[in-house]
Amino acid sequence: MTYPAHPATMLAEPQRAYASIETPIFGARAGLALTPAGLLAIGGMVTMILAGSAAIVAATRLAPPPPPPPAPDVSARRGSRRSRG
Repeated sequence: MTYPAHPATMLAEPQRAYASIETPIFGARAGLALTPAGLLAIGGMVTMILAGSAAIVAATRLAPPPPPPPAPDVSARRGSRRSRG
């Protein structure tokens, strides 16, 4: 295996990966070409999404619970029906 003369050349060369899955009903193939800089960018985005989710969960746990709903007024009559009898 030969390596490029300069590391910058290696950083610009995309890495490729392929995957496939086959079942009696369904089959799919996927391919991906990604440079190390692109992989670093994707890692940064995933990290920020996870950090943002953790901050939202922490803020939700610190919030006071909502007040309980008011009790229903059972003394008031509902509707305008009159009893016949």
